[in-house]
Amino acid sequence: MFENERLSFEDVLQPHIDATRRRVAEQPVVILAQDTTELDFTRPQQQVVGPSDGRQQATRAFLHPLCAFTPDGVPLGTVAAHVWIRPDEPPCRRGASGTRKALPIEQKESQRWIDMLRRGQELACQVPARN
Repeated sequence: MFENERLSFEDVLQPHIDATRRRVAEQPVVILAQDTTELDFTRPQQQVVGPSDGRQQATRAFLHPLCAFTPDGVPLGTVAAHVWIRPDEPPCRRGASGTRKALPIEQKESQRWIDMLRRGQELACQVPARN
């Protein structure tokens, strides 16, 4: 499955997203939460918990899901997700020579926060309000 070029991450996740949207539509109130998770595949024989040491940049992947919950914390599923691998170059330090600040938001990893906010807004427009 992983070597099938016709199958993408989005293709695999889409049935779950569709089911999540159906569950969301049944709720009077839904909370959408997003965050980034680092996936470290550098030591498959060892369980790794916590932040990466940053030495093996090329094998690190990141997942930024938008997840739906009821107000009492029942998970309804994933509404959207973005996955990426950073280029094999050292990340720029915050404020280093103004380079990072000069980039437009569309060229920064932080753009994903805005993209997921928009996906949440799209979902809100697609799901009819319940009274």
